[in-house]
Order: sequence, then structure tokens, then C-alpha cells
Amino acid sequence: MAGGKKILIAGAFILLALGMAPLNAIYLKNLWAEKHYQFFPVLLAAVALLLVARWRMNDAEAGEIVEFEHDQADLAPQAGFWSGLRPIVALGTVALGIAIEFAAIWAFPLVTPWGGYFGLLIAGFGAVLYLSDGRRVSLVPAWLLMALILMPPENRDDQLIAYLQQSTAAFTSHLHDFLGVDHIREGVLIEIDSKKLFVEEACSGVQSLFSLLAVAAVLAVWNHRSLVHTLLLFLAAIAGAGGTNVLRTVSIVYGLDRVGIDLLAEPQHSILGVVVFIAAIGWLLCCDAFLLFLLRPIDSVEPQPQGNIWITLWNRLIGGFRWIDAPPVTRRGPVTAVVCGVALAAIAVSSGALAVASTKAVLASQREGIRPLLAPIDEGKVIGKLATLDEESFPPQFEGWTRVRFEPVKRTEGHSLGQHSRTWSYSTPYGLATISVDYPFRGWHDLQLCYQAAGWIPSAIRTASTAGGHGVVDITQFSLQKYTGEAAVVVFAAMNEKLEPVPTREGAGAAQTFIHRIRKAVSATDNTDVVAQFQILLQPARSLTEADLEDLHKHLNLVKSRLLEHLRASEEVTP
Repeated sequence: MAGGKKILIAGAFILLALGMAPLNAIYLKNLWAEKHYQFFPVLLAAVALLLVARWRMNDAEAGEIVEFEHDQADLAPQAGFWSGLRPIVALGTVALGIAIEFAAIWAFPLVTPWGGYFGLLIAGFGAVLYLSDGRRVSLVPAWLLMALILMPPENRDDQLIAYLQQSTAAFTSHLHDFLGVDHIREGVLIEIDSKKLFVEEACSGVQSLFSLLAVAAVLAVWNHRSLVHTLLLFLAAIAGAGGTNVLRTVSIVYGLDRVGIDLLAEPQHSILGVVVFIAAIGWLLCCDAFLLFLLRPIDSVEPQPQGNIWITLWNRLIGGFRWIDAPPVTRRGPVTAVVCGVALAAIAVSSGALAVASTKAVLASQREGIRPLLAPIDEGKVIGKLATLDEESFPPQFEGWTRVRFEPVKRTEGHSLGQHSRTWSYSTPYGLATISVDYPFRGWHDLQLCYQAAGWIPSAIRTASTAGGHGVVDITQFSLQKYTGEAAVVVFAAMNEKLEPVPTREGAGAAQTFIHRIRKAVSATDNTDVVAQFQILLQPARSLTEADLEDLHKHLNLVKSRLLEHLRASEEVTP
């Protein structure tokens, strides 16, 4: 490769990295707030190491992976149609990624870091595809590991975590029955004589499913495992995550009930987590070795096993490690070379423009009081003033409701129910109502998952708008049922630091077109606004009428009005 072309390629891709850096720095900052993704620095280091190792891998090192001892000169394929088309397709993919990055800045009113990271994945895929051309070992599998930290739209991973917690609690309860441990399980709450345990931490941190999937993927790419082998290793990681979460929870409950050891206290809790995670990695290594035993490549006695299509398919797709060909002999015409040169120059120019545009957009989107880099979610400068709410913030007689009690609640930072809650219980003509103000959350919070975790089954979802919300659909109402026959109704809404209503994700909301729906989903995924949620849980003493539900919504609007008055009054007295 000529020196001038090398400089052009290096310059284009360096500018590409600089252009995509601002949005993706914000994305990674937001990602750190999610406990189940806090393994990502290790994953990024592993991807960098794999890319460097594969780049430097010479023929001798690659030959060690292949067990076939044939003359490599006989195996060198000749250039085909794909060989000539590949660089054009690769650079076209890079251009698509740049276009997505620009769209993340300009197409929506808000900068969307999620869209920026998606653009990085596409552009990076094109870049490594281009750089892998003519090389013995492809860089693409190493880059594909980056997709493991792409958050699902609308935070669907939260639903997966809720499912994992429910499954962990169910299996834990069955094991405790077998071990003879007296307990009561309600949703993800396990109660024994000495304590009530909320099964939450077993599905986060280093022992989470996401971490084990990342370990399985890195293990497969490092050892050049085949596609089928990799997929089976992912299944082993899912099973291992479930088993180790159950093991961890059973150990905590059994230790409290039978041995008298509190494994929730530090440093026992952290030590248990590390031990369980090491056990999970050991499980993955054993599964990898067993799969390698079952799915070994076929070493044909023929001088060219590629002549047998069944052997070729087995070795490439199913065999325990991939067949690595010698680098193809590529022959391209001058037209392809000119097209690639022009495309690289265009990528360099557009990447420079992207660097300017993304930097301006990120600087413009910064607000006073935003969380510092790699910091957990805080209460916010406005929402944090809800800490001054007390019993008298809502009157003893509240539009026909009679106050029964008040309770402030403080939980661990980043708790799924919110770190802080203020609850007022009221006796109403149709049952017991609990008003709760919960904060802080990052963007809209799906309250249904919290009630599911407590053993409730949500249904009959409806949406509406609060008074003064300018038509924003921000109220979610749903019914709750338990197997014991208990029933309840919940209405809730949320507001952000600007005291604006936060649109619900249920129903159509304000989205009327396909583009609006995409915008809503993407914006919700990487929404970093500090949000407070206010809700009313009604446990009715009789069947509710439409007039009762209207009264419930009226009181939710009154709750919102009082909260706004409280926050605005706090702003006025703040120096």
C-alpha cells in the first residue's frame, strides 16, 4: 500500500473518531449510571486488546489456530467479485454511520447520545471491514463486541432485569422449601423470621447476566470460536447467570436463617459477589471446553478439505474454532482505487464537519447542574428540594380525604423504587389511598415493574393528561391484582427539573407519526433528566365507579399542583 494512501486512510479514520467522540462520551457517561452496564470499561479494554492482537497477528500465529497441516500456498483463494466490491461496501457503511451521527444531532430537537453510539457501531463496522481487507484474521468479530453495550430502546433491559429478579426469587423459594427454611415469598420479597429481603442486587453488578454475556462473547472472539459454538456459549452464560444469582440469594437467606451470618453486610456482601462471579466464569470455561470437545473441526485426509462442502460448512459454522484462510490474492482495477480514494477524502471532510457539529450540539445541550462524568444519579438542583416535604405538606383534610399517617423513606442510591420517598396515607370514601412522591429517576420510570416485583399483576392500562400539561400525555393508570384476591388501582405521573410533565411511554402518547414514534423511543432511551414521580395507590373497599376514578385523577392533579407550589417556593427562597 502506497504511503500516500496510508496517510489518507489514517487521517480519515482519526477524524472519524474525533467527530464521533462528543456524543459517545455522553452516551458512556449515561451508561455508567446503569449498574448492569458498569462492566463496559473492561469490555472496551478487551475490544482494544483484541483489535491490536488481531492486527499484529502474523501467519505463523494464525497458523497455530488451524489444526490442518496443508501447504498454505495451495489454499490461497483468488480474488472474486466480493474481493473487488468489499472496500466500496465498507466505505459506504462508514458513510451510513456518519449520516446516522448527523441525524442524532439534527433530526431531533434534542441531542440523542443513543443515536450517536448506534452511528459509531455502524461506522466502526465499515472501518474494520475495510481495514480487514486482505488480512488473514478479520477485525470484525472484535468490533461486534461493542454492540453488547448498546442499550435497548426505551430501556427494555429494565424489563429483563425485572424478569430475572422474579425468576431468581421463585427458584430461591423452591430451594428454601427443599432446605426446610421457613419463609414467605411475595414477588421478589422474601421474608424470614429475622429480616425481609428484596431480591434486587443479585441481578446487578459484576454477577449480572449482561456481564456474563460479555465474558462469553470475549472468550468466543479471543479463541476464534464458530458461530454455533458462540451461540451455545451465550446460552451457557444465561444459564450460569440464573444459577449464580439463585446461589447468591440462597446463600444470603440461608446464612441469616440457619448460620446467623449476615452476608448483606460489608465486606461479606462484596466478597460473596466476587466469589459467585468467579464461579460463573469457571462455569463458562468448562462449557467452552465441553463444546470444543463436541464440536471439533473435521481434519480431512484430502489435501484440500474445501473440496468437500459438508466438511467446509462444519468447519466454518459449527467446528469449535473457525477455519482461517490465507489472505486472498486481491486484484482491483483503477476504477475501484479511484472510488475508494474519493470516498476516503469525503469521509475525512464529513468527519471534520461532524466533529464541529457534534461539539457545538453537546456544549449547547449542557445544563446547569448536570451530573459530572461517571457520577451516579443525584437528586437534581430542583427535584432535590422535595427533601423538605413533611407531613403538613398535604393537609389533614384533603378534598374529602382524611390523612391517616405520613412516612419518609430513604433507600440505597440508584434503588429501583427511588432513593427517596415521601408517603401520605389517606382514608377515602371508597378505600385507602397512599400518595407517594418518589425520586430521583433518570427519565420516565416504569412503575408497573416495581409493583410486579412486589407480587402484583398489572392490567387495564389507560393514559391521560394532567392539568396544565399542555396536552402532554403524562398520566398512566393501571389496575393491580394478586393471587390472594387483593386488588388496587394506581395513577402516576412525573416531572423533570424544569417542572415540565414527562410523557408516558404507555399508549400512543403524543406520537402521531412513525418518525415521532422513533424520536420518542430514542429520546426515552438516553433521557438523562432527573425526574420525580408522584403516584396514588388506591386499595378500594368496594367496586369503583367512573366518578370514583375521576375523583382519583382530580386528587393526582391536586398533588401535582401542591408539589409545583412547594418547588417554586423553594426556588424563591434559595440564595
